Amino acid sequence: VERIEELLRALPDEQASVEIVEGLLNVQLLLYQQELYRRAVPAGLKAVRWARLLGDRPLLAKALTYRGALAAENRELSIAFEAFIEALNSEQKRPGFVSFFFGYNY
Repeated sequence: VERIEELLRALPDEQASVEIVEGLLNVQLLLYQQELYRRAVPAGLKAVRWARLLGDRPLLAKALTYRGALAAENRELSIAFEAFIEALNSEQKRPGFVSFFFGYNY
């Protein structure tokens, strides 16, 4: 896990791509599934930042949905609400991480 965090810090913003953001979301999901909630935060933050840099609204909505679910698990409810609200205000309306893990449909 420490190696993942080291690799995340080494990734420069110039390398932002849809594929890497999807990979970051997968890393976040794997850490979540291992109940390493706090360790998953850096991958999620980088995914949100890069999705914004790319201007990809559906990808940003997905990254924010993951971020919100993870923040809720970490009992950071204000962060979770902000992430969910921003995700819902984007153009993407398909179910993602939250509906899969928590049964919510939006």
